[in-house]
Amino acid sequence: MNSWAEYPLNESMPWWSLAELPRSVARAEFEQSMRQKPDRIAILHTLLANSGIEFDGSDKSVQSLNDWFIETMVPVADSNHLDRRSQSVCEDVALLLGDLMIDRHPELRWDFFVWGKKNVSYQSHVIMGFSLEDPKWHSNLGLSRIVYGYGIQVLDSRRGLPVDVRLPEDHPLFGVQIPVDPLNYSEFLTLLDKVARRCLS
Repeated sequence: MNSWAEYPLNESMPWWSLAELPRSVARAEFEQSMRQKPDRIAILHTLLANSGIEFDGSDKSVQSLNDWFIETMVPVADSNHLDRRSQSVCEDVALLLGDLMIDRHPELRWDFFVWGKKNVSYQSHVIMGFSLEDPKWHSNLGLSRIVYGYGIQVLDSRRGLPVDVRLPEDHPLFGVQIPVDPLNYSEFLTLLDKVARRCLS
């Protein structure tokens, strides 16, 4: 893979569409995403390597991933929607970060979230198993949503807009709270740190 033209898009359904699917269809989508995860992560590793980044799971390589991610986010013309390629990158990065969290904290796992139809993570693939939190609360981390939201923040900051810009009703993140802080250029390391503080291992 020598260029973006050779980057095969991640064809997983976007996280915001999963809640409306029949349970069986959404679960099948989850299972397919998990089956394809090793291949998608390998594709991302190759893409990073072609940009001079050797991702080895260290904090240094996570920061390099973050810097690369910021540079690669592209909007649809005249909007703050991520283009299709950027959406695919967000999903691949979410899978990579999720597996890294599990490597660092073995009690964590990918799971299919079904607890609460009004939960923003409903029927999407999330990280669960936080050992310092009561299991009855079904604490989870929806990385696809978080990474996508970060991509939107990147675009907004690039255009000089406040991060808490009001989104149109047809926007995938409409109604989802977006942090009002300035863009965090080490967001992925911040995520890893927050996860570490929720785990025993």
